[in-house]
Amino acid sequence: MRYAFIWAACAIVGALGGGVAAVFYLTLQTGVSGWGHQVNVNGWRSDWLIGTEAADPYTRAWVALYGLFALRRTEAVYFIKAKDEKGERLTEKCDYRLETGPLPGKWWSFTVYDRTGYLPKNDDGHLTFDATNAAASGGSEGPWSTILSSRQPEKDGESWISTRNAGSFDVTMRIYQPDPQFLAEPEQHLIGPKISKLSCQGEAE
Repeated sequence: MRYAFIWAACAIVGALGGGVAAVFYLTLQTGVSGWGHQVNVNGWRSDWLIGTEAADPYTRAWVALYGLFALRRTEAVYFIKAKDEKGERLTEKCDYRLETGPLPGKWWSFTVYDRTGYLPKNDDGHLTFDATNAAASGGSEGPWSTILSSRQPEKDGESWISTRNAGSFDVTMRIYQPDPQFLAEPEQHLIGPKISKLSCQGEAE
């Protein structure tokens, strides 16, 4: 009887420990595993096994849970950045400028997500910046820029991603139909876009 109790206790502790570890892993806000397959270009991070047959079970579970990285790597690659150029956490309390040149793919986009992995709950209609509106506003060659802010820019025609109700947020960069050379050597074929802080609430403009 005593041994049965000990085995049952061990089973419960093991299940709880495994469950806690799984939940902790699956709720990582960056969405990258950090298990040795990470690509980091100017703070833009990606697990290079996402979208491949070699992805580990934890990565597959994360993708299944959040559904943000469901395409195969030959169709799209995903990078996440959570800090500005000075290494400070992105927050809706501050305004930023995101600047990018041509990216190694057929099409691309930048989208803001809150710390729970979801779009900010606002109705501003400006939650993404992509190759289509970039070309429309700045030509097809670039470079391009957009403002990340909880309020619409005062300058007419300024491209804008709304961060209202985003709290501390991440920016996800998607590159669709990536170039083969980029897939083979990502850190050699990507110039990481810059996210520079402009001002924060309470500071003098």
